[in-house]
This record gives sequence, C-alpha cells and structure tokens, in this order.
Amino acid sequence: MKLYIALLFVLMGALVSGQAVARTTQNQSQHTQTAQQIFNELAKTTLMRANFQQKKQLPKTNKTFISSGKIVFAKNQGVLWQISSPVKADLIMTAKNMVQKTANTQSKISLEQNQHASTATVFLGLMSGNSKTLNDNFSIKNANYTAQSWQIALSPKSTTMKKLFNDVQIDGGKNINKIIIKDKSQGITTITFSGHQHSTGTLSDSENALFKLAN
Repeated sequence: MKLYIALLFVLMGALVSGQAVARTTQNQSQHTQTAQQIFNELAKTTLMRANFQQKKQLPKTNKTFISSGKIVFAKNQGVLWQISSPVKADLIMTAKNMVQKTANTQSKISLEQNQHASTATVFLGLMSGNSKTLNDNFSIKNANYTAQSWQIALSPKSTTMKKLFNDVQIDGGKNINKIIIKDKSQGITTITFSGHQHSTGTLSDSENALFKLAN
C-alpha cells in the first residue's frame, strides 16, 4: 500500500509598475513574518500523538482512496504513521530514511537517493517548525495567523518539489489540523488530524523499536 505524503510537510511575466512591485514586496514580507510566527509555534512541540485520515482523489475519475490510523511525531526522532485501514502498516520517516513495514514485508529508502522519498524531509520540517527546510523548498503564497487559528499556502520552489506539487495548504490552531496537497497529475490529497495529545514524556518501547528501523 502506498501512503501519499508529502509532507511534509512543506512542504510559492509581465512587467508591472513600480508601485505594484512595492506592494507585492511588502505583502511577501508580511507573509514571511506571519509564516515565521507559525513555525515558531510548531517548533514548541517535542512529542505529539494524533489520529489521521487521508483522502487521495485521483484526477479524471470519481475514485477516492482513504487511509486512516495514528501518527506519532517525536522532534528528535521523526514521524511514525501507524496505518490501520485499509491495511495495517507502519511508515517511519526520519531525517535520513523512510521505512514501510507490514506484517510480511519491510522496505527502507534513503531520502538522499529518491526524490519522492525526499518529500519526507519537507514534511518533517513542517511538523518540527523548521523554517529553513521549508524556505529552501517552497515560496510562501499567503499566510494568516490569529490566536485561534492559522493558515499558510505554499508553492514549490526547489526543482524536486516543482516536479511533484502544484501547491500545498496547511491549516492549524495549536496543532496542524489539515494539509491539502495538489500534485502535478491534478490529484488532491487531504490529510486531516484530530485528537492531538501532547506529551513531555518518552516514546513507548514499540514506538522506539519502529524508529530504530529507520536509523
């Protein structure tokens, strides 16, 4: 089974008058400052668990593929997706590798050697509030931030991201609540998170064991 992630998660000619350029530059600066506020909030999370549901809508068809399960984000380790439906599987993302494990199979991919897997690095950057990783790969189209909620819209900047995505939108409050990814094939992936639980404790033995597979 393929889990379409990107993350994160992460994850923006004609000549115009000088006045219009000034407004655009000012707006871009405001969006960048707002995005940094969002990243600063996300960076405060060290260990978080939540439920997720992912819907992948295929272009030119009426088919939607749905997967669901639990996610564990550990800032010093990476992201663990524990998929429960439609099949049971674990997807482990670290800064260097991505591992997919089922009851009978296990595969490991180096993020440096696979451009699709490298999107995991961007997703990790999003979850951890790493603004450098996101700024290296995306331009900020729009960003809004209030005490109750925030929203950020990104467009691909790096060559790798341009090959994969058209744009990415992330909505949140205290946590990331939704990620919407529009890919180059015109497919739309929506990942919704709920039941967030923050912890200052440690990973369970089983979670630690899974993260070790990606070391």
